Amino acid sequence: MARLEQHNALYNLATLIRPFKADREAVTAILGELDMSDKLWSPAARLSGGQRQRAAIGRALYRNANMLLADEPVSALDGPLAHKVMALLRDRFNTSIVALHDVELALAYSNRIVGIQDGKIALDEPSQSLTAADIRPLYD
Repeated sequence: MARLEQHNALYNLATLIRPFKADREAVTAILGELDMSDKLWSPAARLSGGQRQRAAIGRALYRNANMLLADEPVSALDGPLAHKVMALLRDRFNTSIVALHDVELALAYSNRIVGIQDGKIALDEPSQSLTAADIRPLYD
């Protein structure tokens, strides 16, 4: 699904029936990075919430775009896995706009924090100049 617009309809139909080896290998590598190698042939309906979230991230990675726009991409993941996935996203995308409510993750994986409160920009600073205490008032 992530690369439908990159191929013609015949290619997409063929890969829907039987995915080409190169596509399978690329997807398998991404699933390995997301600790989901065993889910290659699992239907989305059988995945847990965290696995579905990682499958969506895998789709974004497979798409191989320069930019990522994501809303709470790791909210269903535990601490270590959330950090692993955020590092992967940071390393793979040239530009990312990510909505996060986890202040520590935002500080660790972003270079700029934009805080919105009451529909207005309340904070717009480089992340290295901020602490969690600077950001927490936005949640009051």
